[in-house]
Amino acid sequence: MGDNKSADSVSDKVKQIIPAEDESRMGSLINLLKGELFLERNDYEKVEEIILETEKLIQEVGLNMLVSRKERILAEL
Repeated sequence: MGDNKSADSVSDKVKQIIPAEDESRMGSLINLLKGELFLERNDYEKVEEIILETEKLIQEVGLNMLVSRKERILAEL
């Protein structure tokens, strides 16, 4: 539970720093940042969930800017 709170806290701070013109792109980037946090905490199940969500968005919306970041996280799994 504490891990989710800290990840949400980080995502809230990112939202304050980076204004989002497109919520889906911002949400995707925040999810990947959460994935990196969960990876550091060895919570592989949550990392895999985030990767699956990201892959779906890449295919549906064409968010190709997320591919390299997703690949880096997968490489560390």
